[in-house]
Amino acid sequence: MSLILCIETGTDICSVGLARDGELISLRESDQGRDHARQVGVFVDELLSQTGIAPEELDAVAVGKGPGSYTGLRSAFRSPRDCATG
Repeated sequence: MSLILCIETGTDICSVGLARDGELISLRESDQGRDHARQVGVFVDELLSQTGIAPEELDAVAVGKGPGSYTGLRSAFRSPRDCATG
C-alpha cells in the first residue's frame, strides 16, 4: 500500500491531495489568490488530521514542478522537508 502526498502550487489554485494506491482519498484546494505559502501548510495539516495518517507513514511526496511563481513553487518544495522534520 502506498501513501502519496500530492502538492500543486504552480497556478492560482493551491491543491494538496492524499492518494492511497493511486486513488485520491482526500483533497483540499483553494483559488483564493496566491497565498500558497500559508495555505499549503494548513492543507497538509488538515489532510493528515482528517485521515489519521502521520507524516512518517507517507511513502512519497509528489510536487508539481511548474511553471509557476517562484514563491508558489518554493512553498510546494518546502512542504516535503517540513513533513520529514516534523
